[in-house]
Amino acid sequence: MSNAEAAIPIDSNDSLDLAVAEAVGSGGRTIILTSEALSRIATGRRAFEKMLREPDRYVYGSSTAPGNRAKTLLSAEAAQRQGGTLRQFITSRPGVGGRGLPSRVVRMAILARLANSLSGRGKLTGATAQAIAALLNGAAPEVPSEGLAGPGEVMALSWLLAPIADLPLATGEAMALVNGSPIASAMIADVAITARRRLNLAEQVFALSAEAARMPLEHYSPWLSDLWPEATYAAALRRLSALMEGGAPQRLSHQAPVSWRIVPNILAVMDSAINEAARVANNSLRALKDNPTMLATGADLSVVSVASSGGYHDHFAGRAIDTVNAGLADVCALASRQVSRLLAGDGLGLPHLLAPRPTDGVGTEYLSWSLTGPLARAQQAAAPAGLCMSLEDPGGNQSDIAQPAFVAYERFRICSQALDECLATLAITATVALQNRAAEPPPKIAKLWHMVHARWDPNTPTASASGAPLRALLEDFNTIGSGEA
Repeated sequence: MSNAEAAIPIDSNDSLDLAVAEAVGSGGRTIILTSEALSRIATGRRAFEKMLREPDRYVYGSSTAPGNRAKTLLSAEAAQRQGGTLRQFITSRPGVGGRGLPSRVVRMAILARLANSLSGRGKLTGATAQAIAALLNGAAPEVPSEGLAGPGEVMALSWLLAPIADLPLATGEAMALVNGSPIASAMIADVAITARRRLNLAEQVFALSAEAARMPLEHYSPWLSDLWPEATYAAALRRLSALMEGGAPQRLSHQAPVSWRIVPNILAVMDSAINEAARVANNSLRALKDNPTMLATGADLSVVSVASSGGYHDHFAGRAIDTVNAGLADVCALASRQVSRLLAGDGLGLPHLLAPRPTDGVGTEYLSWSLTGPLARAQQAAAPAGLCMSLEDPGGNQSDIAQPAFVAYERFRICSQALDECLATLAITATVALQNRAAEPPPKIAKLWHMVHARWDPNTPTASASGAPLRALLEDFNTIGSGEA
């Protein structure tokens, strides 16, 4: 099935939810604007043009100049001339560049850029909206993730829309294209989607580790949730308990170390953070985030006023990403501690450094040592990206606070990579421990166990698991987490 055949019909901004964003981002699907969508877009444009015909109507960036010249009211001819194309309106691809956003995020940002007009209260023409939708038919534009964290997303959006920089535009369309916060919408959507994949993987890895440690099954009993009525805690207990069904009958006769017993608590908090990210993403993708925002009422949306708004500053997205980052760092710490305890072996019925013979363990300790870097990166990146990023505004008195979502998302990428490294290391370590016990895992985590064995041959020295097999497994985990198979 081609992308054209798989095109998703879009009727209004209500069509823009997390499932559609994932299909467009990771799935490579395209969209088609239905007749209903085009009618909504046309309705908004007609109302906007009617408002512009009113004498001395102040509409920032449309009847006025943008930025620090916002007080300058333009003639109709000057207003059209300043935004005849996007290239005439703003600098194309500004900033220092740097590492690019993942293509899936860029594609979701293209989708989210249409939300304003799909609400029936936007300024774009149908032709311009169609041109934006058509960007999904080819390779995603290059958009850096660094050096673009300013007030709003003007700099980043000039990169996103560079392929249509020379498209002829009607009055007001240029400002409508570069204002708002569709990239923040795409970022929080990506966080909700990829963090969920990593949480699912983490549950399996921790279950494998619990089996390797022969942890008492009572620690994950679903009955524990009866007196702690937190939905995500109950769900974590149920999933972990199910994953461990069919494991070894002989377990530790005493309680396991804390780093195993609190796994359901830590994963439950992570689950709650992801749920909130998904809620924010669904709202953000379809929100009217234009500035200035056109307020149209009446059955035919003919009564129009306009208000300057903070639609370009999606603080919900930035803060939700911060919370997920903190959860990822916690899971990293938990995984690293379990690696150390499995390697130590004492109290778990395992040999020191998981070595059947003393000389076999040389190099196995590298599994623990190699987690120093990812732990440090995750802990540093988990710091919130708040409003401390104030700006000096040499151009005037307009832009004095930066959009934190860009910084928060870059930190999310760091935390995600660190988590992949920690989970891959724990999976390798737990598999080596099970090999030492001459045991296989419960059926529901056998697929993960086989994935590790595809990278590490148990007939090779134990210490070899800390090298090429670990790096190969990390690539597998990166792919699972990103969804970019």
